[in-house]
Amino acid sequence: MVSESGRREEILASATQLFAAKGVQSTSVRDIAEAVGMLSGSLYHHFASKDAIVDAVLEEFLTDLRIGCRSVLERESDPREQLRDLIQVSFDVAMRHPHATAIYQNDGAQLTRQERFGYIGQASAEVRESWLAVIRGGVQQGVFRRDLDAVVVYRLARDAVWSSTRWFTPSAGYPGSRFTKDCAAVFLEGCAVGPARKASSDAST
Repeated sequence: MVSESGRREEILASATQLFAAKGVQSTSVRDIAEAVGMLSGSLYHHFASKDAIVDAVLEEFLTDLRIGCRSVLERESDPREQLRDLIQVSFDVAMRHPHATAIYQNDGAQLTRQERFGYIGQASAEVRESWLAVIRGGVQQGVFRRDLDAVVVYRLARDAVWSSTRWFTPSAGYPGSRFTKDCAAVFLEGCAVGPARKASSDAST
C-alpha cells in the first residue's frame, strides 16, 4: 500500500510532467487524478487545489535556484569565476528539476500576474539581479566588455543553459561538467576584454 507521502510525491511527479507538456492552464485536476489512477475528489485529500500543486512544484525549484545564486555572490570571487559558477548552478538546478524549469519558462510570466504567485516574480528578480551584479561587476573591473548589454547577456546565458534540458543528455563521453565548461567558455570568450579572452578560455579547460 502506498503511503500518504508516497502518494503525494506520485501526484507531484505526474502533475509536473503534465504541466510541462500541456501547460498549467490546460491541465485540469481531473487530468492529474487520472494520471495517478484516482478520483479527482481524492486528490484534494493531498492538495487543496491545482494552484497548491503548482506551488509545490515551483517553490522547490525556485528555492534551489535562489540558494545557488546567493552562494555564488557570497564567495566574492573574480567575475569570470562567478559567471562560470552561475552557469554551473543554473545547469545543476535545471537538471534536477527539468520539468519545473520548463514550467517556469513557459508559464512563469502568466502565473506571476496572479497575486497568489507573486513569489515567482520575487524569485525571478533576485536571480536576475545576481546575474546582473556579476556581469556589471566584471564590466566595472575591466574584465568584461563595456559595449555589451548586461540584461541581454544574462538572458542569453540563462536560456541557453535552461533550454539544454530539452536536448542534452549527459554521458560518460560528455558529462554535464564538460557541458557547463564549454558553455561558460563561449560566454566568457564573448564577454572578455582583450588578452583576458585567452585567460578565460584556458581557465575553462
